[in-house]
Amino acid sequence: MAEHELRCKPEFDDSLMDERVFLKKPVRFRAKHDIYLLKCAISRNPFGCRVAGDAKYLNETIADDMNKAFEDEGFSVCQRRVRERYQLLLRQYQHEDLALHLRRKRDPAKLNK
Repeated sequence: MAEHELRCKPEFDDSLMDERVFLKKPVRFRAKHDIYLLKCAISRNPFGCRVAGDAKYLNETIADDMNKAFEDEGFSVCQRRVRERYQLLLRQYQHEDLALHLRRKRDPAKLNK
């Protein structure tokens, strides 16, 4: 071995291995979760929020209610997930409503059958 080469022995500290890392498992919404979310949102009037802080508080309270209602299933959501799911449901409804409106305009007799 040449003089300019160094022998390095990496040291590993085992005390850091005691820490546990918990990963959140992905949440899968079912129809009953969506219905409960919408009932909670409508009962609190989401369109009455004039300030961003009000909307955040609204989403937090809905998330807390959902977590309590479905805790036996291991269902757990945060306010961000509630907001994103609510927006997704609104977009789906608007898209379906627009599609139905366009079908009625095209052929109103067909839909009445």
